[in-house]
Amino acid sequence: MKGKLVTVALFAVVGLTVAAVGLAKSFEGTPGDDVIIGTPGADVIHSKAGNDTIDSEGGDDRIHAGDGNDRVIAGGGDDRVRAGEGQDSVHGGPGNDHLRSQQGTDSLNGGEGNDVMWPGSGADQQDGGEGNDRLHALADDNQQDRLDCGPGRDVAILSVREQDVALNCEVVRVINPTPQQAADDDK
Repeated sequence: MKGKLVTVALFAVVGLTVAAVGLAKSFEGTPGDDVIIGTPGADVIHSKAGNDTIDSEGGDDRIHAGDGNDRVIAGGGDDRVRAGEGQDSVHGGPGNDHLRSQQGTDSLNGGEGNDVMWPGSGADQQDGGEGNDRLHALADDNQQDRLDCGPGRDVAILSVREQDVALNCEVVRVINPTPQQAADDDK
């Protein structure tokens, strides 16, 4: 059994660094700035608030990065990542990933695999990477979104109300989203 680390500064806790211990599969961060490293297996990670760094290592992971300017590396596997409010950077890695962010200027990168991306409101950047990806831009937020589908048979789904989008995609569908679809894009 390998164990590793909790980082604490003398006189004050500046954040938490958590790495896999034995068979642990669930990790929870603090309201501060955390570094959380998962296992090669399937993990459930909740980072709470703060400017966090999460590396899930591999496996089919479920990651919820709370509010703050977070960096998430999902690694290999079919991962589901939800980033909170803030300026987040989310990398899916190899696998069929579902990447979702909330308010803020976010960067979503699916990596290899057939990925689905739902950014929230803000001037977001999406890069599908290799694979047959589905990228969404449904928020009516008057912010410029940039979508680069990458290699593969990809689809970008845009709202008729989304007025400022830069695209590099093979197929573009423009829809009039239902209130639920528009609300989902802002979560």
